[in-house]
Amino acid sequence: KKAVKVIRCDGGRSINLRSRIVNSPFTFSETGVPDQDQAVPGAGLAANGPASGTDTVLVTFSAESQVTGGDASDWLGLEVHLDGVPINPFTPAGDVLAFTGEPSWNSNSIQFCTPIKRGLHKFQVYANLHDSGADHSLNGWLDDYTVSFQRFE
Repeated sequence: KKAVKVIRCDGGRSINLRSRIVNSPFTFSETGVPDQDQAVPGAGLAANGPASGTDTVLVTFSAESQVTGGDASDWLGLEVHLDGVPINPFTPAGDVLAFTGEPSWNSNSIQFCTPIKRGLHKFQVYANLHDSGADHSLNGWLDDYTVSFQRFE
């Protein structure tokens, strides 16, 4: 039996919380590039890192979501990038995190976590569509979404 790899992302005392809420839908279509990331409007934040050492940032994204135009093997994925690089949970091999595979109106939530060092940093939530076929007909929908950035020392 293969051991499960656990990634630790621990922090100390809570420093602050910043939340962004968008009450209008973000709809997007599959592009000709498989699993292409598309920035979720209003789901980004610029933040300064600590003067020294590292802080930990916990990003929580929640939304009503659905994917349409496909089959049971297709899904809408999510990533959070820090300065253009995906943060955990993320598989470097390109195994995107499935947020939903349903053509319904379910609310879903996921958390991402990363340390940050000194300097200005940009966080951005991205959505993508994974099509197991080749017809490029998937559509994604995110509505009434909240993204929260909680920082710990």
